[in-house]
Amino acid sequence: MEATVIENHMIAIKSLNPEKAVRQAHELWTTMPDSRDYLTEEKTTALMANFQFPHIRDQLIL
Repeated sequence: MEATVIENHMIAIKSLNPEKAVRQAHELWTTMPDSRDYLTEEKTTALMANFQFPHIRDQLIL
């Protein structure tokens, strides 16, 4: 997985309202345990990008 792909996701996240960014990350994070399949590369990349932001990461791991 290329770093530029994660960076592109980070740019997209930065363009969002912080509350919306947290909400989208939370939806992705909470649907993972219910999935019977592995995460797609797109979802994995999005999750990795979300964890680069402390305000999002802290909300997800609490």
